[in-house]
Amino acid sequence: MKKIFRLFFKEWYLYLISGFALIFIIDYAYTLINRPINEETITLFVASESNNSKKLREALEKEKPSYLRELNIISVKSQTTSYDDRFKVYGTDNSDIVVLPKSKINDLTVMRYYASFSSEYISNHITNPSFYQVSEDNRLYGILVHQKGEENYLIDYKSEEYDDDYYAFFIKNSVHIGELNYSSYLTAFNFVNIIANEEQ
Repeated sequence: MKKIFRLFFKEWYLYLISGFALIFIIDYAYTLINRPINEETITLFVASESNNSKKLREALEKEKPSYLRELNIISVKSQTTSYDDRFKVYGTDNSDIVVLPKSKINDLTVMRYYASFSSEYISNHITNPSFYQVSEDNRLYGILVHQKGEENYLIDYKSEEYDDDYYAFFIKNSVHIGELNYSSYLTAFNFVNIIANEEQ
């Protein structure tokens, strides 16, 4: 017995490290098991004139389908130096919906990363849509969600110095854009419909 105790006290740090490693592995496994899977999460990247997304979140949370566990809104001021860095991360990937002012839209980026659609298809999901069309391939990609000069409630599109037309785009690989990505989930359309036809 004394030999066992001597061995334990001699190498106590190994047992301590093993204990911490076991706790870490159990915690990591629990996180993986309980983490929302792709279709249970939706992310919006919104470039506007305010970082405040409280009203938008409240409106979307009310209409959030039961299968959706996580709603992420990445909001950044479009005319700040941090915009480009945030756009590189969330504007072309890692999001489902991207809302941009017309001055920040690049047609090559649009054709590469955003889903195109027919007016007939999108009109089945969005009320009275107006579109962003790329002249190079003559296809529709974006939905007008704010017209310059209008007042809005959910998103602060304009400031005293800046106002523009804003469009919502759908990332090609999003699982929330229905048949545009061979999916049955239509949450992205429902959310853009709320944004485009907002009422105070």
